Amino acid sequence: MDAVVDAKPASAEFGSAEPGDDAEAVEDAEAEVMVSGLAGGDTRFQLLARVFSLTTNLGLTLKCDLSDDSPTVGSWVASYPGAEWHEREAWEMFGITFTGHPGLRPLYLPGDFEGNPLRKDFPLLARIIKPW
Repeated sequence: MDAVVDAKPASAEFGSAEPGDDAEAVEDAEAEVMVSGLAGGDTRFQLLARVFSLTTNLGLTLKCDLSDDSPTVGSWVASYPGAEWHEREAWEMFGITFTGHPGLRPLYLPGDFEGNPLRKDFPLLARIIKPW
């Protein structure tokens, strides 16, 4: 079973330019981490990201609880360019805004589409009963 590492923000700094520094930051943070399961959360939206280093064979699963009224989180595109498509999909389908993203634009849906179809509050035609 995977686990979520919930570290204090000041306990480790990741994204260093030096190859071995991230591994050292993980080792330094081990004393101040709490491991918990992936399920559940205090908010409606939780964002999970799996970061793994092939050179050091170390990985983290990061979890972020987002506010219900305005789900917003910083973009990872500057550090991980491959996150661009995943962030665009989460923005389009769930309405999660990634601040600092270079181009949040529709990925799958037409440009004039309104709403976020993978949200549970999105009105599906099958749920709307029309009179005969």
